[in-house]
Amino acid sequence: MTSSLALGACSTSRPASYGLPERPPPGVAAGLETPRGHISFQPPFLPISLEFDGQSLKAELESKIITPIGTVKLGGSTGEVLKQDGKPLPAEPADVTQLIVCQQGSNGQTCDATRINTGRKITVEMNGKFVQEVERNRIVIHASPGSSVKLTDNGPPSKKDDVRGPARADIEEFDFHATSPDTDVDLERSQGGVHADLRYDHVTGVLSMINGAKLAPYDVYSWSKPGKPTDYPGEAECLAVEQDKWVERLDEDQLESEHIIVCVKTSEGDLGYLLIVPNRELKPVAYFVYSYTWVR
Repeated sequence: MTSSLALGACSTSRPASYGLPERPPPGVAAGLETPRGHISFQPPFLPISLEFDGQSLKAELESKIITPIGTVKLGGSTGEVLKQDGKPLPAEPADVTQLIVCQQGSNGQTCDATRINTGRKITVEMNGKFVQEVERNRIVIHASPGSSVKLTDNGPPSKKDDVRGPARADIEEFDFHATSPDTDVDLERSQGGVHADLRYDHVTGVLSMINGAKLAPYDVYSWSKPGKPTDYPGEAECLAVEQDKWVERLDEDQLESEHIIVCVKTSEGDLGYLLIVPNRELKPVAYFVYSYTWVR
């Protein structure tokens, strides 16, 4: 059977027609004008000294990895961190640590939040004494006005499978066909990707993973299972895939399906999934590929 999907413009976007989130404009997914690098490639940082004046934290020297969040407070017996409007302070992506400093004796009602933009391990000291080692997390400390806080680099991050905080989503769409411009593509190209993960051969039509990236079949839709996909894997499901199931390319019979869904493990070690829609009416076979990657 051949796919009825034609390559070209249409009034309804293809992701929407498959019940998938669409690719946001540049910078929106990360919440930044420029993407941050992958955790595995983040460099060490120099020690950072801050002073707490009872209301806010002030850095002695400007640091690119420090970003003020603003005034927050601790909520009730749970100690949940709340914004000024009473809503919970959102968790950060996996390569960010939140430092919350509350004024001693304020019962957690006078606190200042700072974003530390690194996925590396951080040692936190207050007034020269060790407080805690933190990594891709949130730390709350109580301090008197005039207290000094020092942040020092304590080494590279743990392996991604050991620490799994909130991830940034990278959504990409590719039209592969004989005259398409893409050959080797990076599934994390909008979120600071380093290596290409997927290759399309414009002569043979072969679709394969490269640079150590792997895929694992998740589901197929064919004559025995008609219709469009309605179920896509989550990160936990792809993480649970057995090691021997990861391969570099699909078998020919798997690619005969109308729609193919696979888990992917990128060359940087991030997990995601692909929706692959073959168009065998074109020679060599063409593909529409939608990718969703959890970037850490």
